Amino acid sequence: MNISLFASFYQPSQLTTEEMEILAEKHQYWEVPKGTIILKQGEISNENYIIEKGVMRSYTFDSDNKEITTRLFFENELAIETLSFFGRMPSPEFLETVTDCKIWRFHWDTVQELYHTMPSFREWGRYWMTRELFLSETRMLDFKTLSAEQRYQKLIHEKPKTLHEVPLKYIASFLGITDSTLSRIRKLK
Repeated sequence: MNISLFASFYQPSQLTTEEMEILAEKHQYWEVPKGTIILKQGEISNENYIIEKGVMRSYTFDSDNKEITTRLFFENELAIETLSFFGRMPSPEFLETVTDCKIWRFHWDTVQELYHTMPSFREWGRYWMTRELFLSETRMLDFKTLSAEQRYQKLIHEKPKTLHEVPLKYIASFLGITDSTLSRIRKLK
């Protein structure tokens, strides 16, 4: 097995080559077609997914039953419904493939086993969770302090593949704006 994807993903870490090989062997490869819902709202998430190729999203519905994209996940990122996976509670969101995807599944039981037996993996997990908290706080502040156009520009700057791989309706929803507002913003450029 080529562990370069895992070595790239699990950074920064103190994982030894032997630990990285063990970790890589614990993941299961899965090719998933576009439009596949891999976690339904109300299910408990038992897996997370490293994306080798493709795009995934999480979404839910607002009080008017309108679909809202809450996260976009790209290559070399972890697609996860954090509340359900770590909280062991029914998922408040769906997890779906936006494009055909090549992903690596990692089961809850395996994560727990490695947290208890591999201190360097546990440390990486702390780093990952801290980074996720930072990103979540930043996104919340962006919604309160940036205009729709600024949020769009930031997304395109941070994730340049977004416009090419993600339908505009998902981008608009993720940014908290209507399709027509997104069209107006795009015409300004």
